[in-house]
Amino acid sequence: MLRPLTLPPFLHEVLGEQTTPFEVALILSTGLLLPLLIVFVHPETFEGLPFWKSLPAGLLMLDIAAGCVANFSRGTSNHYALRPDQRRVFMVIHVHLLVIALLLEASFSFALMVWVYTLLGVLLVNRLIGHPLQVFVAGVWTVWGISGMLLTNGVEPALLLMGMLFLFKVVFSFGVDHHHAFRKEG
Repeated sequence: MLRPLTLPPFLHEVLGEQTTPFEVALILSTGLLLPLLIVFVHPETFEGLPFWKSLPAGLLMLDIAAGCVANFSRGTSNHYALRPDQRRVFMVIHVHLLVIALLLEASFSFALMVWVYTLLGVLLVNRLIGHPLQVFVAGVWTVWGISGMLLTNGVEPALLLMGMLFLFKVVFSFGVDHHHAFRKEG
């Protein structure tokens, strides 16, 4: 169960070069379960939307949910620790929440505020790699962001959940060096 799997190159950006079957199972189940829960608990999210909007929105939700877990894995952490340019690209290309808001015809202004806040947070946390306060600052930034989202009125439940997961995924799960992969050999 914990025996490492060597992954093909097309999966490296998602799961790293190596991972375990257990990690893959948790990543996939999280990625599939959370969007499905939205469909069952809040079916109005997708009501009246054409398939060409629903499908990519659901896939982006899957990516956000799965990424929350995948970014904690040693394989993903090591992959990005060895590739600082890809790490920076990862931080700025994550416009998933904005696209979800557009596809679901949901509150774009909320999504934009969360996206900007998240980008600022991950840039700050990334600057703190190797600093003893990195985890603490990332945790505080995430708590403030989630609190602000929960205090925002009128946001669609699916977008609210995805906003919280997006912030958590990018700032805390990806931004923090959980496995000390960035430490230099001394």
